[in-house]
Amino acid sequence: MTMFDDYDQCSDYHWTTKDVSVDPRDHNFMTYGLQVNLSHLEPNTQYAFYVTTYTVDRFGAKSAMLYETTLPSVPSELTQLVAYSNDKSEIVVNWQGPKKVNGKMKEYVVTWTLLKHDVSRINIRNYCDHPTSYVSDTDKVNPVITQVIGTEGDCCADSKKRPYTPKDGFEELCSNYKHCTIPVGNCGPLIGCESCFYSYVYKQPFEPIYHKIQNGSLNKTRVILSKNKNSSYVSFEGFRVFKVHIPGNSTGYTITDVLHYQDYLVTARACREAHPEELSQSDESRCSKTDIVTVRTRKNEQADAITSSVSYTVLNNTVLLSWNKPAKPNGLVVGFEIEHRHKDTENINPITNCFTFSEYESSKGTISLVDLVPGSYEVRVRAISLAGKGPYTEYIYFDVTSGSLSVFTILFVFVMLCVAVVALAVGCTIYHKRRRSLNRVLVKTVNPDYNPDYHYTPDHWEIPREDVEIIRDLGTGSFGKVYEGILKPNNIPCAVKTVHESATICETNQFLCEASVMKSVSGAYHIVHLLGVVSSPRPPLVLMELMSLGDLKTYLRSTRETKPPSNATMINMSLQIGDGMTFMEAKKFVHRDLAARNCLVNKDCTVKVGDFGMTRDIYETD
Repeated sequence: MTMFDDYDQCSDYHWTTKDVSVDPRDHNFMTYGLQVNLSHLEPNTQYAFYVTTYTVDRFGAKSAMLYETTLPSVPSELTQLVAYSNDKSEIVVNWQGPKKVNGKMKEYVVTWTLLKHDVSRINIRNYCDHPTSYVSDTDKVNPVITQVIGTEGDCCADSKKRPYTPKDGFEELCSNYKHCTIPVGNCGPLIGCESCFYSYVYKQPFEPIYHKIQNGSLNKTRVILSKNKNSSYVSFEGFRVFKVHIPGNSTGYTITDVLHYQDYLVTARACREAHPEELSQSDESRCSKTDIVTVRTRKNEQADAITSSVSYTVLNNTVLLSWNKPAKPNGLVVGFEIEHRHKDTENINPITNCFTFSEYESSKGTISLVDLVPGSYEVRVRAISLAGKGPYTEYIYFDVTSGSLSVFTILFVFVMLCVAVVALAVGCTIYHKRRRSLNRVLVKTVNPDYNPDYHYTPDHWEIPREDVEIIRDLGTGSFGKVYEGILKPNNIPCAVKTVHESATICETNQFLCEASVMKSVSGAYHIVHLLGVVSSPRPPLVLMELMSLGDLKTYLRSTRETKPPSNATMINMSLQIGDGMTFMEAKKFVHRDLAARNCLVNKDCTVKVGDFGMTRDIYETD
């Protein structure tokens, strides 16, 4: 080619011009010349270049045309990666090479590893109520063909049909968004967006292991060469990751000796040859990003067969069946199906019972068929795996006889007899205790806290009834009522406490006894003051100082919707209550009913102890 070649618009080649200005007065330029970096070039590509000079006199010169090839780079991803199983022990992997090798193609690196089943999650599902929907091995997905149409008159338009696979659309999605937001836990750096997608779908810990293998940071690993000199596997934490190197001119590989009906993770990437002038010759710089695909091998039709004999034990109308599970089932065994039929009845359909694998394990491999009517039976068993139902065993035959009690009937009778014996023993014990209590001598004593012979004696606390003026009702309790009143002649606001009109003499005496207790403790600052007593005529009245904010319980509840008391106020209230109780202890009295409802609050938030209905003298009964 020459610098005068002119290509049309559809050509892949064109000249690019880069203008560089210089200063003739620059000493470095005049001494060492000029160095220019050409960037954004294609890797492993030969470029032609020349230099043209321009002067103010419009005279210049052109250099000779030189050629240089750029260094190789990382190959692009595989165009397509497909894996399918054509046999119970084989996986066929096909791929299309990268669009840009960016070097000389050397090989493809294919790895595969077994994805273990999450047994705990599988056992959550009841496969008897929700069986698996098995997909036939012959089912295939037809590819989607799209038409690529160019604009009219565009010489670059390609009117040929090309296959469109889900992978193409997914890679387009990745290239548009440039990131993947699916959470995959501690997977570390992702191997492309598609890797993130598969990690989310299968939730298997293959990606961290794969990264450790790639980076060579596995501990306690061993690399073992197989019969094929190009293949090896790495064992790590129970996982075996097999690796094989395929020549660069190949487009497929058949993996053999894999397990039947198992999920495998297959990866592939393209690697070019190393260039001697490269600074780094690691796999990361020579090989493309890893493409990932999962595939399930075909099932083995005889793998779910129960090869052991089925043993049985007949206990009256119950039969116990035992057998061993399949050694190498298709995936996992998730249940068993038992079919039994009464042979003595003609044209009767067999009865099928399904048991989950958890039920089989919990019963230690023994399943019971209960409530069988007498007669001859034939029974057969088959396993249920992730691939569906396996083949039945041969029929076994047994007889159920009549005329004897079942095991459950015997257990029920035994339990009822035990209950009857225990009830009889308890009844005899209660009878003898009551009989001994009737023979005891009855000794009468007086309850020190309840004395009906108590009589109130009027003293200097007595106030004439006409000096008390009732204003309004404040509340009602089990003892009686409380009113707001005025004590004359000094017009002192007070609280007037009295009993119900229907109160008995005993209740009246108890009410006046409370007034006597208040006389003994009156004078303390944090105890409700007694102002006077009206003992006759009935009903009696007890006059106390008026606590305008009511009891402490109601006051605290009323402040929930406004402004609750501060911590300092609450502590101050507690100290005031403690001061009142200390004074009562000094007077040798026990309150016995201290609660927020029995503490009264004054308008200045002073709390005092009240309601002495259950208060007793410590030495009263000594």
